[in-house]
Amino acid sequence: MALLSRRELCKLMEFDSWADLKVWLSDVIGAAYRELKRDFLRDYDRRGEQVPPGSEHIKYGLVRRYPELEAKVEKRVRELEDGVTDRVVNKSTWKNCHHYQHFVVRAIALDRLSARNNPEKNHIATRQWARDPVKLVAIMYDLTNTICHD
Repeated sequence: MALLSRRELCKLMEFDSWADLKVWLSDVIGAAYRELKRDFLRDYDRRGEQVPPGSEHIKYGLVRRYPELEAKVEKRVRELEDGVTDRVVNKSTWKNCHHYQHFVVRAIALDRLSARNNPEKNHIATRQWARDPVKLVAIMYDLTNTICHD
């Protein structure tokens, strides 16, 4: 599976530049991004290893389960609105696909909530492609795979 370049990812997600996408990563979905780096990427970095590449299997597994993922996103948005902080989750037995799914769900939820509360910021929730749940999940997989290998 080909890894998208920064330029390809920006075009796909309708960001003007990698800098704009990085601002969105930091400002809008920062909590999910930091958790991905802390709980998934840091272990590879400590060992001096490359993160294993994503796969079509992971991507299509996420896409096939988009109704389940959408339900998780909606639940997470409600939790965030109610002030529920993140639960401690034992990720010690997680595979790559679990980390990818967790990031995708959290990132979409954070973006949607931010779009409601801060409409002046740049959000994917306002983009036409994000209204198609299959495309949304596929593009969020591509984002996750790219930032894991950047």
